[in-house]
Amino acid sequence: MIFDRADRLSAAPTNNIASTCRIVNGHMEKNHILTESSEHWPAPFSAIKNPPVLLYAKGDLSALQAAYKVAVIGTRTPTEHGAKVARRLGQIFAEEGLCVVSGLANGCDENGHIGALDAGGKTIAILPGYSGALKAPIRSTGNHLSG
Repeated sequence: MIFDRADRLSAAPTNNIASTCRIVNGHMEKNHILTESSEHWPAPFSAIKNPPVLLYAKGDLSALQAAYKVAVIGTRTPTEHGAKVARRLGQIFAEEGLCVVSGLANGCDENGHIGALDAGGKTIAILPGYSGALKAPIRSTGNHLSG
């Protein structure tokens, strides 16, 4: 409604962006716009030379603050065994309290998230615009970001 393009906001003073985001966030359930001044801004993003001005987040923001995160990544065309291993690793990591993070590509990434979700764990998918079947489960139990 207010933000149709993030690059239009990059020219605005940061304090105005943060104020506007707080107003918008008050009207969006499980949809969030984060800036570097936001409580849930992922700390590692502040170390990036040119971090994104905004992050669009959907889901449970507590996943962003998980103490331990791990990536399950691999080929987009795994063998049946490879897919099972990625799924099992996601499950094991979630059972140990780790949050699974990836770009949610098809194949091993996707199976790592499935395993974590099956175990009741949290996941974070960093996406430019994913529209696959895992979008809803990750929103309800974890998070996905785009910037």
